[in-house]
Amino acid sequence: MVNYSEVPTKFDQYQDSAGFLWQANKEGSLASGETQYLPSGLKLFINDKAFQPQTARLSEDSAAKTLDLELNEKDKVFQVTRQFWFDLERSGVRVLDTINNLGGNATFKIELKSAFQFPWQNLIGTNGQILPGSSKVDLGMRDWGVTAKFSAADGRQDTLILARGDGCENAPEVSASSNSRELIFTYNISIPAGQSVSLVHWIARRNFANHDLIGKVTQSFYE
Repeated sequence: MVNYSEVPTKFDQYQDSAGFLWQANKEGSLASGETQYLPSGLKLFINDKAFQPQTARLSEDSAAKTLDLELNEKDKVFQVTRQFWFDLERSGVRVLDTINNLGGNATFKIELKSAFQFPWQNLIGTNGQILPGSSKVDLGMRDWGVTAKFSAADGRQDTLILARGDGCENAPEVSASSNSRELIFTYNISIPAGQSVSLVHWIARRNFANHDLIGKVTQSFYE
């Protein structure tokens, strides 16, 4: 285990079993390493303030092919712990955000923003259907997330972001930028004084030959 008193600008990059690179940075977001495809994945904002981690801790389980990176920030209003769990075997990263309310009863606006180097072609739900909507993306009842689908002919990778599953209490509002390069997952959650709430997301990169494969990959992260 490695403890960081100062958060480095970038952590080491890791390659999953599907060959994709992952790298976390000091802003607490994920990037695609040297490939420069995903500059900023699931960057966290709370009440319009960007997450600014103050400490970090990294542990590795080589037998299980997993890495665990924990980032922490504390101010007068809230305390945030962001945990990246790099599942190199299943080729995805689980992101667990825990927000502890240090003040009085309040509603927190929580946003996770993902920026892409290139515009996507379509946004696909986990049921394999193209999602309607432009600035506001309408998820279906059985859609647990969104895939940003790019052109395979151009050699660009697809990105799957999962935000919910069966029994999930908090479902996000999903919006997209007009240039098809940024996805935003937004939550407005009431947190009583002294209590906390946790949000779980998965992010994975693939080259989906057809939309049916999205559901199969989604299911693998819930087994």
